Amino acid sequence: MAQTSDEAVRILQKLIGICRDGENGYWEAADHASKPELKKFFHEKSLDRGQCAGELELELRKIGVLDFKGSG
Repeated sequence: MAQTSDEAVRILQKLIGICRDGENGYWEAADHASKPELKKFFHEKSLDRGQCAGELELELRKIGVLDFKGSG
């Protein structure tokens, strides 16, 4: 396994935090949307952000980092 830069790990953790914040924000927007098409749109965006966060977490796991929390 190649040596991993602490800065790269911090950046990935920050990106994960940003994705999770977006996931939660879109989900909340969906909960407050009155039109079904908006609810669907926001739920889809929430799922997209969650998937992005999951992919970034997988990359951290591959290099042995298990702390996914970040600030976004």
